[in-house]
Amino acid sequence: MKKILLITFISTMMLGMASCTKSEDKTSTPATASRTDLLTAKKWKVTALTLGGTDFYATMDDCDKDDLHIFKVGGVYNADNGPTKCDPADDQIFIISTWAFSENDTKLTYDGDTFTVTELTATTMKLACTSGGVSGSITFVGQ
Repeated sequence: MKKILLITFISTMMLGMASCTKSEDKTSTPATASRTDLLTAKKWKVTALTLGGTDFYATMDDCDKDDLHIFKVGGVYNADNGPTKCDPADDQIFIISTWAFSENDTKLTYDGDTFTVTELTATTMKLACTSGGVSGSITFVGQ
C-alpha cells in the first residue's frame, strides 16, 4: 500500500513539474530578431539628420521628410518619394540600389555609402558616419 501511495505521489509530482515546465515555456522571451529581420521588416523614414553638428533635417522640405527607405530581403535598397513628391513628375521610386551588412552587422552599406549602426530595434534605426573628419548621424523611424 505504501508503495502504491509513493508511486502515486511521484507520478503526481512529475505531472505537476511537467506542466510547470510547459507553462514556463509559453511565457519565455521569444528569440531575438536578427538585424536583417529588423531592417527588412519595415519601411524607414528619416526623423533626424545632422552633419558636423548642423541640423540638416530642420532645413529639409516636407516633401523630402516623408521619403521612405526600403531595405528588401536579398539586398535590394529602394528610396521612395513617400506620399508627397516634391515634383509630381518625379518617379515614385527614385533610387534602386543595394544594401549589405558587414563587420558582424555593425556596418550598413547602402547606395554606396557605409554607416556604423549605433542602434537598430523594431522601431528605430540610428546610423553614424565620418567623412573627411566631419561626423554625421541619421535617425530613422520604422513605418
